[in-house]
This record gives sequence, structure tokens and C-alpha cells, in this order.
Amino acid sequence: MLKTQTIVRGAKEIAAKFERAAREEERTIRLSMQKSLRLVQNSAKLHLTGGNPLNVRSGRLRRSVQTDIRGSGRQMEGRVGTNIIYGPVHEYGATIQAKGGYMVFQHKGHWFHVKRVTIPKRPWLEPAFTSNTERINYYFGHDVTGMLQRTGLM
Repeated sequence: MLKTQTIVRGAKEIAAKFERAAREEERTIRLSMQKSLRLVQNSAKLHLTGGNPLNVRSGRLRRSVQTDIRGSGRQMEGRVGTNIIYGPVHEYGATIQAKGGYMVFQHKGHWFHVKRVTIPKRPWLEPAFTSNTERINYYFGHDVTGMLQRTGLM
């Protein structure tokens, strides 16, 4: 009969490193998420200026852009957005239908009577995210690598 024996040296140290990494994991991901959300938030505010895509009148929409992180552990979700009703209208476009009759408004000194107005989409949030995906990936990769190095797993 053949007998084998395996001896693992340093198993307790490796287990301790994994425990440390598990404790730091959520903090590291939350930090990366916060940096990424701020990046997208600032970029979205820049996309809201100068007619590209929107002309700023009051600055209300720009001031309303907020970030939020929900959940914890591996079920974390980051959001950038606004609670201003016309924010999504600009992002996705909309058609406004008159309720019985016509809508009346003045534009450049002329009065208009219309049953429907179509507002074209002028995205400001989506471009803020897509233009920064490379940097967001860098943040997460850099921060997780740093955490693994600090805990001795890398």
C-alpha cells in the first residue's frame, strides 16, 4: 500500500492574509466607486454647459447632479443622476402632448399653438460615463491591486 503525506507550511499566515483582504475588500471597492462616481459627476456637469448639449439658464440641473452608493459588500451599486424632472427629458428626449386642445407658447417673439412638442435627446449623463470607462477601470484595478499588495496576497 502506498502512503503519501503533504505538509503545508504557512497555512495560518495565508489564511490570515485572506481574512485581512476580506475585511478590506468592501472599503476598497467603496473607495473606487466614490472616485469613479465623482469623475462621472464632474464630467456630466461639464457636458451640461455651453450648448453642448444644453445651454445653461439657471444652472439648476447642473447643481442637482448627485452621486449615491447603495448596498454593501459585493452587492454595491453606484448612481449618478438628478431629481430634476427635465434631466431625463434632456438625456432621452420626450414628446409632450397637449391635454385637449393646444399648447401655447412664445419663442423669439412669435406665438405658437401646437398639439405636440418633440424634444430631441441631448445626452449628458451617458457620455460622461462612456468617456470615462477607461479611467474607471483603472481606478478599480489600481485600488484592488493595492489592497492585495497591502494584505500580502500579491
